[in-house]
Amino acid sequence: FPVTIRLTHRDVILDVETYSECDIALAGTYKYAMHPSTQLLLLAYTIGASDDVHLIDVATDGIGAIPQYLIDVLSNPDYRKHAHNAMFEILILHKTLGLPIEPAQWYCSMACVAFCGLPLGLDESTRTLDHSHKKMQTGSALIKKFSCPNKSGTRNLPHEYPSDWQEFKRYNIEDVKAKQHNLMCLPELPEIFDEGTERDMWVMDMYINLS
Repeated sequence: FPVTIRLTHRDVILDVETYSECDIALAGTYKYAMHPSTQLLLLAYTIGASDDVHLIDVATDGIGAIPQYLIDVLSNPDYRKHAHNAMFEILILHKTLGLPIEPAQWYCSMACVAFCGLPLGLDESTRTLDHSHKKMQTGSALIKKFSCPNKSGTRNLPHEYPSDWQEFKRYNIEDVKAKQHNLMCLPELPEIFDEGTERDMWVMDMYINLS
């Protein structure tokens, strides 16, 4: 693509990892996010095109470890918030941090790749764009270990599997890098970012699904 997306200090790319007894495949995103057992485990984010990805281990350090600066940024309409399948992050952050549900402040990189005719999944789209940051292939096993109940119906805790937990944190960071580099490879199309275009249809769809 001749002109790619320009990420600035007003762009926040983030990814969350969660635990829940609810099966998202059966319940859907909204019921999963609002289920009483759903918890935020990890939150990773970066600003603009920075190489620095910040990770917050909420499962270990508590929700208070999330800096007020980040909460202020996520609440500020002057910042563009990016996630892949952004509805998930919107709802999880609403439940855990009390952030307002404002799809108009968010940009979904899955919608962006779909508009460009690329595969919807983060793994598949990174491989199609063939940049240096791709999803870690160990992710599915780590999600099964930490994000779902185990065979006895209880939760596997970080201190019980310290090496796997460190790998899960690295997976969270790499997902942010994959999303960031996907965005940096995509064209700066008005349909993706400007009002009065396809973006308005995406925002309207989000509000309809939340109503």
